[in-house]
Amino acid sequence: MPGSKAPPPPRRPAAVTDRTRSYQVWAVCGALLLLVGVVFGQTARHGFIQHDDNEFVYDNPHVTAGLTL
Repeated sequence: MPGSKAPPPPRRPAAVTDRTRSYQVWAVCGALLLLVGVVFGQTARHGFIQHDDNEFVYDNPHVTAGLTL
C-alpha cells in the first residue's frame, strides 16, 4: 500500500555474555552441590545397622585383609 510504513523489525534479546554464562554454570553447579548435601548429608550421622554388619563387614576376611593386588 502506498504511504504505509513497514512494521519495525522484531527486537532481538540481549546477547548473553561469556561472563553471564559462566555465572549461570557456577550457580547451577552450586545449587546441585547444595541439593546433594541436603539430601545425603543426613547420612553422615548414621552408624552401622547392627543387622548384618558383623557378618559382612567386621568378620569378612576380604574386608579385614585391606587393599591388596
